[in-house]
Amino acid sequence: QKVHVDHSSFPRPVSQGEGQNMGHFSVEIYAPPGSTLSRNQQDDGNNVPRIAPYRIGGGVDWTSPRFDAGMLLIHYGRQNDYGAFDTPTDGYNALSAHLTARPFKAHPGVEFSIVGQNLTNDVQRYATAFNKDLVVMPGRSVRLVARIATF
Repeated sequence: QKVHVDHSSFPRPVSQGEGQNMGHFSVEIYAPPGSTLSRNQQDDGNNVPRIAPYRIGGGVDWTSPRFDAGMLLIHYGRQNDYGAFDTPTDGYNALSAHLTARPFKAHPGVEFSIVGQNLTNDVQRYATAFNKDLVVMPGRSVRLVARIATF
């Protein structure tokens, strides 16, 4: 489950002077359902196949009229309790971040962003994937994005 804390949990939004809201800050802690450390076994004592390992992480986001920024770090645990015909999977860290600017006050639909994924450049394999031993997730990527919305 996700736990989301936003600016309403704090005494007041981040501001500068009287009535000038400078932005919104939020924190998210990530521990999804099924991320237990319990063993899942069949009646015969063998492990159940394709069980996802635990995941835990968190991130921060900042939003304002002119800028957005954020990062998210999730640790995926190692899967050593695998089922029949399955293989172990190493754990990894997934770090992503983004920064967005809206430089034209008169045109808020024009945005320029830099987005990074797998910034740790860890080898990432989904423990539940049938082809995990053949296919890895993409390595580090950094993209520049321009978005122009006129509607």
